Amino acid sequence: MRYTLRAGGQFVRPSAAVHPLRWPGNLVRGVFVFLFFLVVLNGYGAGRLWLWLAVRDRARRASRVAGWKGRVLRRSMTLLGATFIKMGQVMSSRPDLFPPELIAQLRGLQDKLPAFAFWRARRIIERELGRPVDEVFSELERRPVAAASVAQSMAASSVKPAGPRPASSMAVPSAPPKKASVPPIQVVT
Repeated sequence: MRYTLRAGGQFVRPSAAVHPLRWPGNLVRGVFVFLFFLVVLNGYGAGRLWLWLAVRDRARRASRVAGWKGRVLRRSMTLLGATFIKMGQVMSSRPDLFPPELIAQLRGLQDKLPAFAFWRARRIIERELGRPVDEVFSELERRPVAAASVAQSMAASSVKPAGPRPASSMAVPSAPPKKASVPPIQVVT
């Protein structure tokens, strides 16, 4: 939600008349998360039942169940987006609360995240820069250099070869907007 900055330095929320039908989207998102949770819970339950039947040793079973929990949580949080990924990253830093097998799986949320599609990245760059990518960059790598929970970076060559090769960094489309005045696209040389 965008806020307006008034002269006194106060942020003002826009009126409801500007966005009269925001609640249906929130309701759909809530229903989606609830149904997703039910599907994941069923999958987790089936996997846990399989482990209960297949592994008889209690210590090995506990270790395997913790690993299974971690895998299910990591995959689910990756699919649900940036907020859940951040929550998983925080959980992975708490060895006092979770077993080591679960933490090992959740650590994958810190540096092994999938990148979003190139067509989405291209569309974001074009929208933010207001020009086609071909006018700004002579070459833009299809594979990102790095991908994280809220942004990814892609190597690029500028149209005017003046200096080192810049990198284009963009926010993940599902990431919530930051309150700081950082632009969604940054071209770094």
